[in-house]
Amino acid sequence: MKWIADHPKRLGVKGKIDMTVSCSPVGLTSSKDSTDRPLMIPFELKTGRASYSFEHIGQVGRPL
Repeated sequence: MKWIADHPKRLGVKGKIDMTVSCSPVGLTSSKDSTDRPLMIPFELKTGRASYSFEHIGQVGRPL
């Protein structure tokens, strides 16, 4: 499960991942690079509290 700990480093974010979600993409075109197996993606829950730190803004994709 080391790859879970590597998500923040790989994505350039700071913080803890709340959960890892298994999902299957829908509506993608078939190609040789696509896969039929589920994808494991990090998922972080936000409290809704106002925060103006660069880490928070980067994670939620809100413009400055």
